[in-house]
Amino acid sequence: MQDYTRNDVATAISLVGTLTAIALALSLGPKELSDFGLNGFWLVFISEPSAWIAGKLCGSMFGHQGLGGWVLAAIGALLSTVAGAMIAGTFVFPGLGTMFAPLILFAVGVEEPMIWITWLICMTGLQIILLKSVDNAVDAD
Repeated sequence: MQDYTRNDVATAISLVGTLTAIALALSLGPKELSDFGLNGFWLVFISEPSAWIAGKLCGSMFGHQGLGGWVLAAIGALLSTVAGAMIAGTFVFPGLGTMFAPLILFAVGVEEPMIWITWLICMTGLQIILLKSVDNAVDAD
């Protein structure tokens, strides 16, 4: 077994962001994506670095034991998702995208629950993997 660093967690969160972006692109389709001024490739492409930065910010909230650790991981998952959407929105539409990207993600998630199911499974898997690590805490780089 190995110890996980914040970079490892950030990379895992960026993969979760990419999978969520793929689910979002597939559920919206090309016509609805173009209504937002996006295409599927750009949405998935920009989600990776945005989610990595958000994961770097919130990665230390994952991997803690007990009920408190799960609550902290849930808060970290929500914060990293909102932060990742805000960062991606800033790349796409500076200013307005920062505000509306998290709202669009939430609104589409209400219409298409598979997006949230994908996100929940991935974030839960991340917490479980980190709990299986040696020290059960994320080391700073």
